[in-house]
Amino acid sequence: APSGKKLGSVNGMPGWVDVPPLTAVELLAAVVIKKQSLISEANVVIAPLKDASDGGYIDAADAPRLDAWQRYRYALTKVDAANPVWPDKPAQ
Repeated sequence: APSGKKLGSVNGMPGWVDVPPLTAVELLAAVVIKKQSLISEANVVIAPLKDASDGGYIDAADAPRLDAWQRYRYALTKVDAANPVWPDKPAQ
């Protein structure tokens, strides 16, 4: 389908019509889904680093990485779904 279009009816015939804009509820749901997805991604990165930190065998390069990802995850929890301002993701 062309960008911003969906299959619909034009003068009784199949044709491309504009996709309607998202409703306020749909926009809010999209923000909540994005927020949860980013938190899940952060959890995947944090888990092994946290294990290494808790076990006392984290290396010097990973300690600041763990801190950065934990701060990022915390900042994500503070994102207001009604007016989202996304924090910058740390380097992988």
